[in-house]
Amino acid sequence: MSMYSGSTATGAPSDLNSMGPPQDEGIKLNLDIARSLRMRRRLAIAVGILVLACLVFVGLTRKPYYKATALIYVQPIVEKSATDPTGSYDSNRYDAYMDQQVLTIERYDILGYALDQLPPAIRATFSPDKATAIKELDGGLQVERLSGSYEISVSMGRGEPYTVAPIANAVAAAYLENGQRDDLALNEQQRVSLEQERQRILDELEKDRQQQAGLSGALGVADTAGDNANPFDSHLADLRTQLGEAQNAHVVAEAQLAALKNKSLPSSTLDSAADSLTRSDSELSTAKSSLGARRSALITDMSGMTPENPSYVRDQAELATLDRQIAALTDQKKHEYGQTYEQQLALEAQRTGDIQAKLAADLARQTAIATADAPKLQQAQDLAESIKLLQARYADVDNAIHSISLVQSPSFAAHTSLAAGQPTAPEPSKKILILALALPLAVLCGVGAAILRQMLDSHVYIGADVDRVLSFSPIAVLPASGEVGYQVAEEFLFRLVAGLDQAHRVGGANTFIFSPASQDTSFDNLISSVAAELELLGYRTMTLSAAEALSPIEGTGKKPYSEWKDSTALTRPTSETGLRVRRESLIDEHLERLKQKVDFLFIKAGPLRSSSESEFVVRLGDVTVLIAESGKTTRRDLQSCLSLIKRLRARGLAALLIDLELRNADKDFLESVRFASSQSSRSRIKVVADGMLTIGRS
Repeated sequence: MSMYSGSTATGAPSDLNSMGPPQDEGIKLNLDIARSLRMRRRLAIAVGILVLACLVFVGLTRKPYYKATALIYVQPIVEKSATDPTGSYDSNRYDAYMDQQVLTIERYDILGYALDQLPPAIRATFSPDKATAIKELDGGLQVERLSGSYEISVSMGRGEPYTVAPIANAVAAAYLENGQRDDLALNEQQRVSLEQERQRILDELEKDRQQQAGLSGALGVADTAGDNANPFDSHLADLRTQLGEAQNAHVVAEAQLAALKNKSLPSSTLDSAADSLTRSDSELSTAKSSLGARRSALITDMSGMTPENPSYVRDQAELATLDRQIAALTDQKKHEYGQTYEQQLALEAQRTGDIQAKLAADLARQTAIATADAPKLQQAQDLAESIKLLQARYADVDNAIHSISLVQSPSFAAHTSLAAGQPTAPEPSKKILILALALPLAVLCGVGAAILRQMLDSHVYIGADVDRVLSFSPIAVLPASGEVGYQVAEEFLFRLVAGLDQAHRVGGANTFIFSPASQDTSFDNLISSVAAELELLGYRTMTLSAAEALSPIEGTGKKPYSEWKDSTALTRPTSETGLRVRRESLIDEHLERLKQKVDFLFIKAGPLRSSSESEFVVRLGDVTVLIAESGKTTRRDLQSCLSLIKRLRARGLAALLIDLELRNADKDFLESVRFASSQSSRSRIKVVADGMLTIGRS
């Protein structure tokens, strides 16, 4: 037997306050099959008998079962297109398709159509209501794909052998007919949808092309999608190039004119320019020719003369005159042409300036035009991209329509490869197997029901149940008095007395508050028995109710303690007006006076959750003994009481489990009962001498 002897029972408040939170109430996976069967034997027997009777009834009344199977061959799916007329096979897609077809066969409309095709004699074996008949048909139908093949088996099982084959064949035929009809309808629906999509694309193409034509006229470009779709960029680039050349020419002309005016132009440059102009002058050339002929004639005459010859001297003088005339005429012409060259430079500077201004104006005007037409160019490019996408989409849709047109027959290709035939013998019966397993299954169901009921029970029965809720073991577990002998009950009661004695000796506890965790728990006889046992051990005891503890007793008119005949008798309140709660200091003084006269002061309190007196006395006692009654107190009751005691800051807490019936006890408690029974012949003194309790006090 487990006994709680921790510091909580000794009245140390710190231990109570540091106690962990109560565990959550729930189903604990703590299977004790033997205990569950003892506690729930009636439930286990009832469930076992019911299951056994049902299985035996099913086994004995099981009728012969006939089964017929039809095989449907589903052709592998081949993808065909205009570019690949032979098609390609995809095994993964076919497997998924076969799984979908297995589910399709059991479709509500197909089964209803199969029922309508049955002969009247076979249709009469089903319910007149069509919905109910379809459920009956589906209950005996089994559809599955044959592993590793292209076939689906449609099996029908019933008790009538002449009905299974026609039903299986009717379901297979209904599936094939409906499948072909659905596939044709699907292809036609796809074709109509694709044609609508193609017409929509054509309308969008026509709309985009009209917008493109309008933009082409506005931009002056024939093809807005070609390389020359943007005429402004190249023209502006040419204008910028010409403007740069004109600017350079104008700068050069102005530089030459400025140099000529500032006399900073080199003479050789000016002479060469004048020479080039004088060489092209006809009048100067004619004069130079006539003078040159005369000069040549004079030189010829002078060639045979001596310098002293008068003719030589005359000719020499005339020759010098001719040279001066030629030089003067040349200088005159150079001067004239120098002025003409300056005028030419001025005109060139003016001409290049005009060209530069005209090109700048053209560039500005063309830039403004290009900027204004930029949105149109962007819209033209967007339209070109949209037209390309629509053309690609149109090609895809047209190919899809062409592919559907190529496949004149539906893609659903299936046929019945083997029709179902009437079975000659029923299926192997499972009657023997059901009868053989009836008893084991009944036993398992009975045991399972008992265990499940035990797991769902919210009551506490044994000390372990209390421990799981309060996080500590009860100080004692007392068996039901009617199920054990007097000596065994005395033995367990003496263990409770030993626990209280230990709390008194070790912790100095004198005042014990006994409070039940649930309603209708009676413990008056228990307190009287405990007090009697303690008095046999030489202790002085007194038992009060909670109301008496809260009513200070006046000393007058009372006999001294030595004159009390029955120390276990309850004291009576002196006032007939009932309970009068005094100040706490007065009550403490009253209890202290009582504790000086006795060793153990027992206060019997009502349930904590329904008695304000109990809440008050819990604050005054050294140890609060929470009494749980086996099979009546619930885990919620204990949790609520524990939370309340912690809130009241009781000095100490102990738990006591009473009235434990042997059929609800665990293995340890049963062993304790057997041991106590076997040792009942031994004397009390020997048990105490073995270390259970030390009689007497020092």
